[in-house]
Amino acid sequence: MRSTTTILILLCALGCVSCIFPSYQVEKHEEEPKKRTAVLADYKLPDNIEPIHYGIKLIPYMDEAPYPKNFTFDGDISITIKVLKATDMIRMHAHDLTIYHDAVSVTNEGSGEKQNITSVKQTEPDDDRQFLDIFLENELEENTYTIKIHFEGTLNSDLAGFYRSGYKENNKQKWMLVTQFEPTAARRAFPCFDEPALKATYDVSIARRKGWTVLSNMPQNDQLRKPLPRQKGYTWVYFKQSLKMSSYLVAFAVSQFKSITSPIDARFKVWARPELIHTGKYAADVAPKVVQCLENRTNHKYDLPKSDHIAVQDFEYGAMENWGLITYRETALLYNEENSTTYSKQATASVIAHELAHQWFGNLVSPKWWSNLWLNEGFATFLANYIGSCVEPKMAFMEQFLTAPLARALEKDALEDAHPLVVPVASPSEIKAIFDGISYSKGGSVIRMMHSILGEENFWKGLRAYIEKMQFSNADQNDLWRGLSTAVPNGLLPNNVEFKDIMDTWALQAGYPVVTVTRDYDKNTVSFTQKRFFSSAPVKKEHNEVYWVPLTMLVQGEPKENGNNITWLYNKTITMASPSSDKWILVNNEKNGYYRVNYDKENWKKLSESINGAQLVNTLSVNNRVQLLLDSFALAKAKVLDYEPALLMTNYLNYETELTPWNAVLDEFNYIYDRMIGDESLMTMFENFLKSKMSHLYEHVNGFGASESDEHPLRLLRIRVVVWLCEMGYEACNKDASALFNQWKTSNVKIHPDLKRTVLKTGMRMGGEDEYNFLYKKYKESTDLSKYTYLIAMAASKDKDILSRMLRDSIAEQSPFKTEDALTIINMVRANPVGTDLALDFVITNYFNATKQWGNGGYAFLYLVGSLNTDDQKQKITNFLQSHNATLTEAARANIKYTLTTLEKNMQWNSEFKETFAKFVGPYDSSGDGSNGLLIALFAIIVLIALAFGLKKFFLDKQNNGIILRS
Repeated sequence: MRSTTTILILLCALGCVSCIFPSYQVEKHEEEPKKRTAVLADYKLPDNIEPIHYGIKLIPYMDEAPYPKNFTFDGDISITIKVLKATDMIRMHAHDLTIYHDAVSVTNEGSGEKQNITSVKQTEPDDDRQFLDIFLENELEENTYTIKIHFEGTLNSDLAGFYRSGYKENNKQKWMLVTQFEPTAARRAFPCFDEPALKATYDVSIARRKGWTVLSNMPQNDQLRKPLPRQKGYTWVYFKQSLKMSSYLVAFAVSQFKSITSPIDARFKVWARPELIHTGKYAADVAPKVVQCLENRTNHKYDLPKSDHIAVQDFEYGAMENWGLITYRETALLYNEENSTTYSKQATASVIAHELAHQWFGNLVSPKWWSNLWLNEGFATFLANYIGSCVEPKMAFMEQFLTAPLARALEKDALEDAHPLVVPVASPSEIKAIFDGISYSKGGSVIRMMHSILGEENFWKGLRAYIEKMQFSNADQNDLWRGLSTAVPNGLLPNNVEFKDIMDTWALQAGYPVVTVTRDYDKNTVSFTQKRFFSSAPVKKEHNEVYWVPLTMLVQGEPKENGNNITWLYNKTITMASPSSDKWILVNNEKNGYYRVNYDKENWKKLSESINGAQLVNTLSVNNRVQLLLDSFALAKAKVLDYEPALLMTNYLNYETELTPWNAVLDEFNYIYDRMIGDESLMTMFENFLKSKMSHLYEHVNGFGASESDEHPLRLLRIRVVVWLCEMGYEACNKDASALFNQWKTSNVKIHPDLKRTVLKTGMRMGGEDEYNFLYKKYKESTDLSKYTYLIAMAASKDKDILSRMLRDSIAEQSPFKTEDALTIINMVRANPVGTDLALDFVITNYFNATKQWGNGGYAFLYLVGSLNTDDQKQKITNFLQSHNATLTEAARANIKYTLTTLEKNMQWNSEFKETFAKFVGPYDSSGDGSNGLLIALFAIIVLIALAFGLKKFFLDKQNNGIILRS
């Protein structure tokens, strides 16, 4: 299942300067079940029965059916089970289904004898175990039996289970039906043994009306199609028997959509609303190429005879990997060459690669239990980039991995309450809660590290062994370690150390280390010390985590290939001989390891100087420049490092023209910029500083002069450059954007899709009611993906009344906006400095009235967190949490607490560092480039901190050790 990366890329394409994007998964909005202590034994099904085969027959009734049948479905299911241990009770799952108890039967397949049923019971609606129990008069012996059940269900609007999605076609209301079962919602569509390890085969039959198309995991069996004798106008559509798979992967869709068949491989089809189907051409081209790359790497052919990809307007996640029928949010699958951005194209390729990677990692080999969800999502995250690079090598996926999944993982995993990759979960709400940045981004980052440790050839050799052994079965982390261990080359690991010993420290422990590199320049020795890294001081005093850290080291003047040699750090500290004192060293070459690195002050200085110049910038690789920026700012923010090295590192930015270093530093500056919201004077100084660093980029990317010959990374860099420079008031940028906006508004002059968002936002920021109404009209008229550009531009208004109206409209009963747009509107209004408090107050006031749009997992608060930094905001959220603690879901409480934790960190940063940054950026006035600013600023920082810690102590340190800056 895909959410994090898709939403991130989409919002990057649509967002503004002060946009910190959530690094966690969307919580599905089911009502919180009855509160209970989540003990796994209470939730797991007994191990005395396993399903072998399901026969599912469903008749869905659309809006034209008379009440109360409209938007419901009738169902009949036949389940072949194998009894492994004698039992007088069959326990399975059912939720939100009406079970006709007198239409339940159990038959011995061998003898044909029906078993006497004494009672059929379902758990109460508020009981989150969601069991269906069939009690028998006599014990079932170890044999094969058939269960038959008749039931009814609702075609809900919850975006889970078997649900309906609405859309407009020629101004007429239309509907389609689709499923979303992962992780625990198959039980909302049919009674089943709804656990990932209980795999079975499936025969699916669905009745449809004339003019409608039905899809499922497998192709249709046209020879069996026949009309329903008691339902005039309905015809049964039968599908071929599926492969053995988990219940959460079953899928079906009923629609009047059109399709495009891939010209590369006819097994692949893209489905969408008729008016949008032309935008599925890119997906139809990419999907078979992704599968070909995966087949080549895994040596395992795609197992199904077809692969359908369907775009759904109302879809909560980015996409879902149902075997053979992958479902997507429209914005994730469809790419319009005329109106979509470069980001959108990259997102489409990425999400398709992510979901198709699941066909091997998740579908073919599934987790034994949800505690190993990372085996699904970690591999899909890594392969979305790795296979993305195979399909679209010019998109630089693996280079961007550092500033997307890896950076997000390092941020999320630096919290004290971060969970390990392998995490105990029991209840449905606990399971949903781990669809987060740990399972996805950390999982992918640790797999990337394994790829680096083993090397390309050995990594895939080990994965092939893993797939071959575990195919059509279920795995945990130990199965993966065993597979990869078959490919560990001689000499890679220390004596008597297994690959499992190393990887367990990364999978079973939370967090990751910061490796501190301390050089003794007199003795020419270097020490490496590891300690778990926290972004803020931990509450718990004792943290004794120790990891097997693969140290790699690049040394000034030595061959770059030496930087790939691994030295293992397992003890807290090791010491070895150091290169000569005049050379810099860089640890964690290419940032392949999942850890941060700190240095002594002198080595930081050497590294920053090594790239500070037009002829020096390429001394270090792009990935290593990214690493220095990411680590120095993260360490400074956590008070592990003074801010001086991080600020010194920005000196070289006047010469930086590559995408990912700017992605890294602008993401860091996002955080700093948000801390300055509300302080106009400081914000102005910071903007002037940053304009002095970025002004050369406006010429480098040729401003708004996009060209078809531009390379993909340059196009992405241009987007970021014009977004930042225009929002910061860079004169040339605003002048060019305003001119384009007026030409578009008055003469309908086409704007390049990459630039349209910035142009429209600039026009809205500098306009008022007339511009808002014009953009709103365009939004309503638009039927393609460009409507989101209008939506985001509307949220750029500086008029509070306009922003308040937009928020109200987003959750109104007759909202002009789509359901899935509501959180986007919250995100963009809060990112607007004028709208931060408006958005917070709106979420608090309307939280329980907007569960349809926001879910009940507290996700709306996560969208606010980037811009929150005041005590008043903290008090409002605290009061809300205290007042509604008993009625909030478990996921909501966790996410609101996370919001408060992050807010407190923001406030602490303001208290400790805001003045320091004011001193640093102050010398960059609006007319100068700040050429003398660094020396002045550093002196100001020294004086400021000296006063804070006492002049006597300061000058004593200065005399004995040189100037030491302390935070």
